[in-house]
Amino acid sequence: MKQEEEWKVYVDGSSNKQGSGVGVLLVSPKGEEIRLAIRLSFKASNNEAEYEAALAGLQAAKRMGASRVQLYSDSQLVSQQVEGSYEIKNDRLRRYATAFIKLKAEFQEVRLQKIPRAENHKADELARMASSVTEWADEEPIIQVALVAQIDQPSGSTEPSDWRTPILAFLRTGETPSEPDQARLLKRRASRFTMIGDQLYRRAFSRPLLKCLGPEDADYVMREAHQGCCGNHPGGRSLARKVLLAGYFWPTLQADSARLVSTCIHCQKYQPFSKHLN
Repeated sequence: MKQEEEWKVYVDGSSNKQGSGVGVLLVSPKGEEIRLAIRLSFKASNNEAEYEAALAGLQAAKRMGASRVQLYSDSQLVSQQVEGSYEIKNDRLRRYATAFIKLKAEFQEVRLQKIPRAENHKADELARMASSVTEWADEEPIIQVALVAQIDQPSGSTEPSDWRTPILAFLRTGETPSEPDQARLLKRRASRFTMIGDQLYRRAFSRPLLKCLGPEDADYVMREAHQGCCGNHPGGRSLARKVLLAGYFWPTLQADSARLVSTCIHCQKYQPFSKHLN
């Protein structure tokens, strides 16, 4: 059996007073280069930006269909932490490392190599461009997005993986959390929903009921609307509106749409430059 060809992915993160960004340079097995400059929609530390870059690199490689990846980063901390050589004392970085290991497992092979900054200058330039939005970068696409929203979940959070679970439990049996504040919040939230059979729907003004989707179904519907047989690669806001008009709902629709568009290779390759000023 022929071994899959390897993609090379150079990543770098940058954080300064103007903002945070990551740069990704993908090199296909044929030597073709794809450059991504991604501006983060939150202020990240230098180490967090480096992790965001590593994750963005793997996400982009996955979208390109790569199964074997050689990942290059000039961050000593990231390369050592994900390999287990460095102890991770920061909870937020620990969640980043967990997200990286989980994403890495979706590939046939991922090798992470620490390289000198001088050998990573292309990704470094893209990262600095995305973080500072400099005037000379008017030919490169810059996308603003939080790439790894799951690491923002509070440490030790017991929130169910399916957001519909507590609402369905309340509508079926009246079950509420033991804390009074959370119980009142759930009751107020559940008033916007109704059940038809076993299916949860969200009430909406001047439009039919919206079918509520769990994580897996939501991801499928969103990808079909964006790049399926009827998809035309709309932007984040347009994609979210398209899903709503199709009759579907989940709470993180807006953020998920922006994240999908930000990691779509075709969208980033052909989108015109836009500046996001702080």
